[in-house]
Amino acid sequence: MDQALVAVVVTEFRELERIGPYAGFARGLDAEVFGVLQRAPETWAVRDPGGGSMPETRLPTVRLEGTVDFLNRNLVVTARLVDPATGGAVWEERYVESRIPDRVQYQIEVGRELGRDVLRQVRERGR
Repeated sequence: MDQALVAVVVTEFRELERIGPYAGFARGLDAEVFGVLQRAPETWAVRDPGGGSMPETRLPTVRLEGTVDFLNRNLVVTARLVDPATGGAVWEERYVESRIPDRVQYQIEVGRELGRDVLRQVRERGR
């Protein structure tokens, strides 16, 4: 059975004020996620045009939003899929890590894992 195509609008991840030693971590994280989604046949990955607007499409659409924070000596990446019609979250996940020997490698790993998790949500919802 063919899966319906879904537009996933990928926004830039925001760093919260307490980011501390991981300043700059959010830059590039959305690019890793975008790369995973762009290669998937069931998604049409779109970069957020900014300003809160959505690209014009007749496809079912979800928006991927995320933040990066540093809490209790842990790097915390929070991602959520939002239904733009209602503004409500349809899925949310937190990725927490306390030991990060290689920031760039971890950024790649968490970005790809997050992308795979978003694909799983799209598939499970049959959107």
